[in-house]
Amino acid sequence: MTRAGGPALEARALVPLAGLHTMQGRFDEGRRLYERSKSIRQELGLRLALAIGTESAPEIHLLAGDGEEADGSSAGATKP
Repeated sequence: MTRAGGPALEARALVPLAGLHTMQGRFDEGRRLYERSKSIRQELGLRLALAIGTESAPEIHLLAGDGEEADGSSAGATKP
């Protein structure tokens, strides 16, 4: 179990933050934050959290104008 305020909370907070940056047109920063969140979830072995966080990926890629990446962004979300 992780402590409050630890890496799991950071990973959870980074997903909406990534979306906000993307909506502001800061696509590289949005993608970077999303990938950081995904990396933390993978490191912690949080498979369910990884799958839930992956729901935001297509939106981030679509807003950035990358439809092809949006189509494949959630494939294999829960694979270790």
